Amino acid sequence: MLTAVVTASLGVGDEPQRFERAERDCGEWLREHTALDARVLHDPERTGLPIFSLRASVLALEPILRGDKPNGIAPPDYMAALTRAVDERRAAVGRFVAATRASEANAIADELGASYLFLGGDDPLGVDPVEAFGTPLTTCGGEGRIFAVGGHAATTTLAPVAP
Repeated sequence: MLTAVVTASLGVGDEPQRFERAERDCGEWLREHTALDARVLHDPERTGLPIFSLRASVLALEPILRGDKPNGIAPPDYMAALTRAVDERRAAVGRFVAATRASEANAIADELGASYLFLGGDDPLGVDPVEAFGTPLTTCGGEGRIFAVGGHAATTTLAPVAP
């Protein structure tokens, strides 16, 4: 009974979640070709990318959760602060998608600490990604593309990681 309640609250239904081929293939490429600390900017609806890449999403809560907690106890306003931080990240991703100038898109990618951008075939973007970020590092899964973005990509390793 408890299992059913937990799985229902996590959105797990009768059918397993299906991810697009681009999420899987590009995620695997990121896992094999980027440093462990790489952060990926992607559409929040593309939940498979962080799973397959084993790389942090710019929407990941871990840096927020790591914040100061006196004596290891969250202050009373912790949940409100956490909610604000998540909302701010989502808003920044929204500003990134709506950016109409390459310099604006790059500045927002920097603000989010992004190393790479994943775009699926139908992901909206206000700027031409090739004009803004250069040639994709790879095309994967048919329509998926990975771009180096922001100033953080230069610190990551593009050599394949040994198994």
